[in-house]
Amino acid sequence: RCMRVCRAWRDWASRPAFWRTIDLSRKETIGATTLTCLKRRRVEIVDLSWSGVTQRQLRWICNKVAS
Repeated sequence: RCMRVCRAWRDWASRPAFWRTIDLSRKETIGATTLTCLKRRRVEIVDLSWSGVTQRQLRWICNKVAS
């Protein structure tokens, strides 16, 4: 969402350094948009501890990361 503020925000938010580690811990739901974003941004580390991620979502993440 912050990418929509202005060009400067978009440029900063799209830098790969901001997307190396994502903390999704304690997030009750993780939607398809979030999962797709993780793949697109080539996130290296995702913290899913205590999250509401389902086994199906976890399999999807693993399959997409492996490819």
